[in-house]
Amino acid sequence: MKQVSVLITDLDDTIWDWLSMWYKSFNPYFESIKTECGIDEKTLKKDFKKLHCKYHTSEVSYAYKELKSIDEKFYPNFEGENKILHHYNSNKKHNLELYDKVRETLTEIRSKGTKIIGFTESNIFYTKYRIKTLGLDGLFDIIYTTEDHEIPETVEKVYPKEQWEVKDTVFKVLPSGFKKPNAAILMKILIENNSKVNNAIYIGDKLDRDIYMASQINMVSVHASYGYITDNKEYELLRDVTHWSKKEVKREKQFKKGIKDKTIIPTYTITNFSQLLDIFAFTEFKTIYEKDFVISEEDKANKIEIWKSTVEVQKHFNDLQIRIRNYGITLFTFIFAGIGYCLKDNIFLHLFGISFSLASLIALIGVLVIVAIRFMDLHMYHRLLEASVAKGIEIEKSLSFVYPEISLSSHIKSKSPFKFMFGINVHSSTKLRFFYFLLLIPLILTFILTIFLNSSLMFKKEYDYVRDNSKRITSLNTTNLPNTSGLLIVTNNDGSLFTVKEVDNIPNGIINLAEIYKKRKIDILKNKRVYFSEPRIGRKELEEYINEKGIKLNQ
Repeated sequence: MKQVSVLITDLDDTIWDWLSMWYKSFNPYFESIKTECGIDEKTLKKDFKKLHCKYHTSEVSYAYKELKSIDEKFYPNFEGENKILHHYNSNKKHNLELYDKVRETLTEIRSKGTKIIGFTESNIFYTKYRIKTLGLDGLFDIIYTTEDHEIPETVEKVYPKEQWEVKDTVFKVLPSGFKKPNAAILMKILIENNSKVNNAIYIGDKLDRDIYMASQINMVSVHASYGYITDNKEYELLRDVTHWSKKEVKREKQFKKGIKDKTIIPTYTITNFSQLLDIFAFTEFKTIYEKDFVISEEDKANKIEIWKSTVEVQKHFNDLQIRIRNYGITLFTFIFAGIGYCLKDNIFLHLFGISFSLASLIALIGVLVIVAIRFMDLHMYHRLLEASVAKGIEIEKSLSFVYPEISLSSHIKSKSPFKFMFGINVHSSTKLRFFYFLLLIPLILTFILTIFLNSSLMFKKEYDYVRDNSKRITSLNTTNLPNTSGLLIVTNNDGSLFTVKEVDNIPNGIINLAEIYKKRKIDILKNKRVYFSEPRIGRKELEEYINEKGIKLNQ
C-alpha cells in the first residue's frame, strides 16, 4: 500500500456536489425569469452565457440587471421576500451538500497527520463560504484558489463577513488568469509545501483538467468518477450557459473519448471518497527537501537573466520585422507613384529591339524588390524570432515550478494565431505571407497590363482623327485638339507605323494634309490611318523605335 503524506484535492464535484447545487438553484431561477418576463429560452441562455463570460464564472447569475433581455419593468419581480432572487439564493444555500463519507474520510486522514491541500478554480469568496457552511474549516491545512472576480455594479454583497470568513484554514490566491490543467501550479504547490511528488496524491473529477494535470508531472492521480457526470440534463444546461470557452468544452469531450479509448488512464478510480482509505496508507507529513528538486537562488537568478536576454532578442527581431515591413510599404507607395507618372507621360524605353513602357519595368523591379524583402522578413528574421520565442518557452518551463508568472513567450505563442473560416488557425507565418501577397498582386497585375497595353499606349493614346475606309485622306479635322503642336502619326491599316511628322502651330479646323507633308500629291496616305498625339513621346524615342524596326519613312 502506497504511503501518502500529502493529499491534494479538487473541491467542486469532488468534495461537494457543486453541479447539483448549481442546477437546483439556477434551473428554477432560469424558468422563473423565462415565465414571468416572457423571454424566449434560447435568447435567455445566450444572455446568461454573455454575463458568465464577462465575469469568468458561472456564479454571477444573480446580476439580473445585466441581462439585456429583461425589461426594467420586471425588476420588482426579483427583489424582496419570496421573489425570484430570494428563491435563487435560498436554493443555493439549501442544496449545497458534501458527497457521501467525505467529512469522515477527511477527519480520518487528518488524524494521521497527513497534510490536506485544496486546489480549485473557484473564486475565493465562494470557496470560503462553502468551507464555512459545510463545516470544513480546519480540516484543510491550505486551499489554493483564484482571486475574487469583479463584483457587478448592479449588485451588492449581502453576506456578512462572519458567514463566510474562515478561521483555521489558510487560503492562498493563485496567479491571475490561472486555469487547470496547469502542471506548473501543481508543482509550485508541492514546492511551497516542501513535498516530493512521490509522497503526494492528487484527486479530482475532471479528466481533462485534474487527471491530465497530475499526469504531466508523473503524480499519482485518483479519478473521482462519482463527480464526473456529463450525460445528464444538469450538465447540458451548464454547457449552454457556462463561461467556458468552446475550446474548453471541445477539449473536455476529447478527453472523455480518451478515457474510453484508454489513452488517458488515471492511476486509480474511485466511486466513493472513503475508498482512499482502502488504497493508501496515510502518514504524518514531514518537511522534505530534496537537493535535485529545489533550484538554488543562484540558479534562479541566472535563469532569469538568460530569460531576460532571450526576451530582448525577441524584441530585437520583432523590431527588425516591423521596420522591414514599413520599408516595404513605403517602397510599394513610391513604386506605384513612379508607375503612375510613367503612364501619365507615356514614357517608353527601347532596348534590344523591344519597345516597352517604363511603367512595366518599374512594376517588374517592384515585384523583385518586394520578393526580396519578403524573403528577408519571412525566411531570415522571422525564423530567428521563432527560434528566440521557442527558447524563451523552454526557459519559462524550467522556471515555471518556481515562477509560474513568467510566461511571456508562452502567451505570445498561444495568442498569436487567430481563427479564420471553418475554424482554421492562422499563424504568424501565414499572416506574413498574406501581407506580402497583398503587396505583390497589384504589382504583378500592373506589369502584365502595361505589357499588353504598350502598343496602344505608344501610338494610339490620344484622339483618332482618321477617315476610315477612304482611299485617300486629303484633310484632317483638328477641331478641339488639346494642343497646337505635337506628332502627326500615320500608320498602315494593320496598325504598324508608316510615318511620323513633328508639327507646330496646327490651325484649329480642317487642314490640308498635303500642305503639312509639302506634297501636292498625297498618294502616300492611301489606305492609311492618321493620328495626332500630344508631344509626350519624344521625337528621339520615335526615331530610335523606327530605326530598330527598320521602318522606311515617306515624308
